[in-house]
Amino acid sequence: MNVSYIKEALLLIVMLLSSQVALAQDSLVSVLQQAAKQKLVVLEYREVKHIIYLQDPIEVSGRMFLAGERFVLEQLQPIRQLLAADKHRFRLYIPDKQLRYSKMMTSPQVQKTMHLFRPLMSGDVKALKAVFETQFLVKADHSWLLRLTPKDIKHSKFSTIRIRGRQGQPAHSAVLEMRNGSTSEWFFTLMPESKGKQEMMEKLLAESKG
Repeated sequence: MNVSYIKEALLLIVMLLSSQVALAQDSLVSVLQQAAKQKLVVLEYREVKHIIYLQDPIEVSGRMFLAGERFVLEQLQPIRQLLAADKHRFRLYIPDKQLRYSKMMTSPQVQKTMHLFRPLMSGDVKALKAVFETQFLVKADHSWLLRLTPKDIKHSKFSTIRIRGRQGQPAHSAVLEMRNGSTSEWFFTLMPESKGKQEMMEKLLAESKG
């Protein structure tokens, strides 16, 4: 498994943590504070990858679960994959290939990227601005935009991350711009409340562990 896949997983956490309701009077501080308090978020997602040197885009879709420091991405199309993380370890499981991959959170490769995203998990705006150039806008049409640009651009795979939503609604889309010219567009749909969400997440976490 390429380390870049782990970095993409961390960016998904960023998106999920930015998926709370943003009101017109909200600031970046209040948005991050709300995000850090979320107990469980479940989204359906669709990703469209525009990879440099490839003529046609690649599309994948599935579900994402986030509860505290635990995260699960279940890719359903084109092939099923599970990517899970907690405060100790990352895990990748591809059932069709019976492939499993695991990496400690204390790995230097993981830590190199984690320092970018811990401020989003904790709601620490000061720490966030230490690693990202940030821009948070609420527009006249009641939409909001969170734009993140890594300050250490030479050592980042991504040049810009843009997350968008509408007033009173969760984030509905995000765009990741890569340094190599590729882009990745994400579209989100918040799944309705149900009693089985937590149980579903626990089942997927157990499956990822084997």
